[in-house]
Amino acid sequence: MRVTISKLVVASASILTIIAMATISFFNWSSSVDAIYQLNKSSYMQSSHALGEQLATPVRFKKVANIKEKIEVALQSQNGSLNAIQIYLPDLSLLYSSNEVTESALSGILQDKTVLVDQTNRHQIGVPMYAGKKKTLVGYLVTDWNFNQARSLGSQLSIQSCIIAFISVAACIAILYALLNSLLVLPLQKLIGLCDGLSSGECDLSKRLEFKRQNELGRLAHSMNRFIAKMEQTLIPIHQGADSVTSISKDLDHYLASIGNKITRQRDDIKTTVQVSEQAQRSFSVVKDNTFDTLNSLNRAVESAKGGQQCLLSALRENRSMSEKSTHLYEAANEVNRQVIKVTEILGIIRNIAEQTNLLALNAAIEAARAGEEGRGFAVVADEVRGLAEKTSNSTNQVEEILTKLGNVSNSLIQITEEGSSTSEASLNSIENAVKDIEKALEDVSQADQMCSNIANSSESQINAMSELVERLLSVDQQINSLVEDSQHIETNSAKLFSQASSTSEHLSSYNLAV
Repeated sequence: MRVTISKLVVASASILTIIAMATISFFNWSSSVDAIYQLNKSSYMQSSHALGEQLATPVRFKKVANIKEKIEVALQSQNGSLNAIQIYLPDLSLLYSSNEVTESALSGILQDKTVLVDQTNRHQIGVPMYAGKKKTLVGYLVTDWNFNQARSLGSQLSIQSCIIAFISVAACIAILYALLNSLLVLPLQKLIGLCDGLSSGECDLSKRLEFKRQNELGRLAHSMNRFIAKMEQTLIPIHQGADSVTSISKDLDHYLASIGNKITRQRDDIKTTVQVSEQAQRSFSVVKDNTFDTLNSLNRAVESAKGGQQCLLSALRENRSMSEKSTHLYEAANEVNRQVIKVTEILGIIRNIAEQTNLLALNAAIEAARAGEEGRGFAVVADEVRGLAEKTSNSTNQVEEILTKLGNVSNSLIQITEEGSSTSEASLNSIENAVKDIEKALEDVSQADQMCSNIANSSESQINAMSELVERLLSVDQQINSLVEDSQHIETNSAKLFSQASSTSEHLSSYNLAV
């Protein structure tokens, strides 16, 4: 069985209330009973003295009948509280007793004490009796009392105290339960509901705990509200960043797909060129081996060379376009580098201004200190200005670090672009040489009828040129394959980044952030 804090508090408070009410009721009953007993004792004492005064004269003259009559009246008037009455003469001899009593048992007691017996259920009082104008001692009156009425009244008080205590306990428990339910249980339930929502991830961070009492729970609710607001302020930039990363990932995917298509087409063109070049190489070999069939072989070589020329011209145009793009990229990187240098110079000016401002603020603080009480306000302003100058200097340092990193990146980009341009220029030169070689081959083929003796040497030269071209084209094809693999790797990472950003954005959207 799970015991909650609210149940434990209510049970503890109820038990403490019951114990407190029982203790209060017990002490109240005990003090009331003691007061009743004391009142009875005082009443018994007064009644004994009054009865002694009434019986003094009859005892003096030993009028037993008169004594008996007055004693019976006294016994009846006390409603059972008075058990017995004895009258002793000054010599302690028994003159009269309302019941049987041993005379020797009271010998010598009356001379020392007024209260002879003081017990829980019995109270015996001895009163001397005086008569005449000289107040002569005529005897002793001994009254034997009981506390039956006090015990009966104590029992009634006990029952009444129990009833009052039960009603008070019930009322206190009901009031205590209502107060605890209003001040503790309901706020705790709201707090538990909010914490459950936060732990489940299905929480609306725009909601707040509405608990305005200025107590511990109120401060706890205020702290929870501040924690939720802080969490909301922290998650909003993350949510915005995730959305931005998702958008950038989408654009990057489209850009990579476009680049991949272009690279694939270029690779296909190069493979076609390689195939054509290999075919031309085989054709030249056939020309060398089949010198007697020169015309047919040269015609096939012309056709193959023309096809290779077209492919090379196409490759030449593509490479020139790539070279122009590399040039534009190089110029843009240079422009970025120049702008970084300009911004760095401006930051140097700002830093100098901040240092001058700091010096001016320091001088102002010194002058304000010299001015004493009148320059206190100016000293505060000078401190603020100096603080702002220090913050400005720190900020310019941070911006300068970022610009330095950006300059390094732009320099790296310039270097890579220059290397790419150099490689592109080399490729263009190679292709142009190949085109020139093919054109030369075509010119040689047109003169084949007149230069049959030089066919073998020319064919050997063309075979070597085509071999070199094929090797270069195969190298370019390998580089393009590596570029395709890198592009696919980048595309895969971009897809993962998009998936993670989308998952983050979707998870954060459940918090109902005010973006």
